[in-house]
Amino acid sequence: MKKLLAGLLVMLLVLVGCGSKDSGNGDDTATGKTYKIGTAVLTHESGKDVGEDDGQFKVDTYFAHVVLDGDTIVDVYIDVAQNTVKFDATGALTSFSAAGGKGTKKELGDDYNMVTYAGAVQEWYKQMESLEEWIEGKTLQEFLDMPVFQRDDAHPSVPDVEDLKSSVTITVENYQEVVKMAVENAVEVKDVVSVGTKSITSASEEGLEMNTYISTVALNSEGKVAHVFIDTMQSKAEAVDGVITLGGNTLTKKQLGADYGMAVYNPSAVAEWDVQIGSFEEYLVGQTVAEVVAMPLADGKADVEDLKSSVTITVSPYLEIFKKAADSAEAIK
Repeated sequence: MKKLLAGLLVMLLVLVGCGSKDSGNGDDTATGKTYKIGTAVLTHESGKDVGEDDGQFKVDTYFAHVVLDGDTIVDVYIDVAQNTVKFDATGALTSFSAAGGKGTKKELGDDYNMVTYAGAVQEWYKQMESLEEWIEGKTLQEFLDMPVFQRDDAHPSVPDVEDLKSSVTITVENYQEVVKMAVENAVEVKDVVSVGTKSITSASEEGLEMNTYISTVALNSEGKVAHVFIDTMQSKAEAVDGVITLGGNTLTKKQLGADYGMAVYNPSAVAEWDVQIGSFEEYLVGQTVAEVVAMPLADGKADVEDLKSSVTITVSPYLEIFKKAADSAEAIK
């Protein structure tokens, strides 16, 4: 009888132990790990005067996140927000095209039409996925030292790597640069399970101005925010009599820091933009995505007692890009 009772007790303990690992949906609870996470933004702008066709203001915003285990890149995400505003000889806007009207190059997918119009081996998003897969497991220096060759003037750095010759024919110099910047920005984050990065671009209805919002969100084993990055690339130009003058700024609001000048030109600002967004990011850490999204707002600003003295900027677009990034988060392999 004692042996029977002992056996039943052991079985009960085993069952209790197994139950404590269950997440409630049949899957074992994910266990987080400490990594370094970095996000970066790299922008190029160009313009074309009105001629036989409308003039245009084009902005290519490259963005990437990296997840580092020591010096090894264990996860990388790269995308490009390629956006164009067109205008006529009077300066009136005629169209806004966010990568064809459907989002970034990755979000466009097959509709980016690189295969159709450029005879590429495969679409951009598939080539980028192949490149990302090759990068993972390597150090930054190994990626920067990747052998490349110049295919033509528009493709000065095509991978000359046996594993990529049949899958990656795009030029990679901008992707190397933005990944390098992301590694340099990396900070230590504990209990990381999944990470997502996304962007949203909007255009002004008057004048040549585009704003690309970028966010990276890392979630922990409790489904709460372990890390968040938010930034904005604000791009401007002017068109007079069909002639475009570029604004010349290719730095994000964070990259500009005090040079953004919000505190100078807006006396009511409690701090410069990069300081305010830093306070906002810090506040989001430790909350669930649902809690963040449900944040009370007043005229687009955070109606939260803990933020009233430190964050006076409009945060509604940052909540939108935060949610998009959090919803896209994928587990670190």
